[in-house]
Amino acid sequence: MDSLENLGLALGIGLLIGAERERSNAALPSHIAGIRTFAICAMVGAASVILAGPGIFPVSLGLLLILIGIGYWRSSESNPGITTELALFMTCLIGGLTVESPTVAAVSGLGLATLLAAKKRMHAFAQRVLSATEWNDLVVFTAVLLILFPLTPDVYIGPWNAINPHHLVRFVVLIMGISALGHVSSRTWGGHHGLALTGFAGGFVSSTATVYAMGKLSRDLPSQTHGAVMGAVLSSVSTIVQMYVLINLILPELIFWASWPLLAGVMCASVYAAAVWFMAGPSLPVDQPLISSHLFQWKSTMTLVALVVTVMVVSAGMNHWLGQEGILITSAITGLVDAHAIVASMGSMVQAGQVSALQAQWPIVAALLSNMLAKSWVSWHAGTRAYCIKVVAGQMLVMSSIVLALAIGYM
Repeated sequence: MDSLENLGLALGIGLLIGAERERSNAALPSHIAGIRTFAICAMVGAASVILAGPGIFPVSLGLLLILIGIGYWRSSESNPGITTELALFMTCLIGGLTVESPTVAAVSGLGLATLLAAKKRMHAFAQRVLSATEWNDLVVFTAVLLILFPLTPDVYIGPWNAINPHHLVRFVVLIMGISALGHVSSRTWGGHHGLALTGFAGGFVSSTATVYAMGKLSRDLPSQTHGAVMGAVLSSVSTIVQMYVLINLILPELIFWASWPLLAGVMCASVYAAAVWFMAGPSLPVDQPLISSHLFQWKSTMTLVALVVTVMVVSAGMNHWLGQEGILITSAITGLVDAHAIVASMGSMVQAGQVSALQAQWPIVAALLSNMLAKSWVSWHAGTRAYCIKVVAGQMLVMSSIVLALAIGYM
């Protein structure tokens, strides 16, 4: 890319960011920079690097800081924020970046413009969507992702070398991240007229717990039975989607084999929930969310980690003594509690060379099917007769679609 192209890219980035600032600050009595100032600032950054004189770019940044300080001093009473000033300084840096790394500069400029344009949405999200408790959870998740995960050793330890701490922390990060995403979705779109969405979001935290909560709702508010059934069935969609993501990240060699059965399960559950939707009559609104005020539950997460460790050790031991038949038994029992733990344990065993990817297929299927049977029992225990019948029918249809897709795949 020659100098003219560099300057053209810098001009385009400056115009994009400046146009956003011009519109955003239009109602203010005074502001230090608009579309022309940002465009010039980006070109100054690019020109300073192109000239390549000793210290020209740092000198340009220094002069810009002085001008920004003067502008802020003159406009601080009517506009005490410093977003525009920081954006102006960043635009100059991005302008300089267009010479050495034009792709990075283009992405950075687009990211900065998007960040500035999303002001109202970001403020609304921070102030109204998430509570203080949820923000604390987000800080914890960030610490686990950026500090604990990179520092955890990637070695195999324990009986039969079944445990990899790095893989365990990665599994925790995945569960926390997916659970938080489902929780935020529920908080954003609400449960007032979205039991289906609440059930879908709650399924990322715990599908079994969601089926139980929906069953209790059907007893307390019989008029909400159809909505509760939709939430319970769609929580199984969450389980399948979560399993697909985990397989794709932990056992990518199985993703082609798993795609069609899991897609069949998702489609069947979605069609069944849609059918229940059309059969449902008017119902009273539900104002209270059915999932907790935390982005994720530490108790449930740690219980799941303990379960994963147990499955890893027991599966490795049974594989050592009994072969694949022992893993199948362990997987089916584990699936009664959680369908995802087996993916992490199988991934660890495959990477350790204890089982092949082909041998890991059927334990995953056994865990998924036994988990659906467990949810059928929970629906009978927690909900009304009508709720139980509809949920069990949905679970059986989903199980049948998965088994049929597997059978077709092996023909």
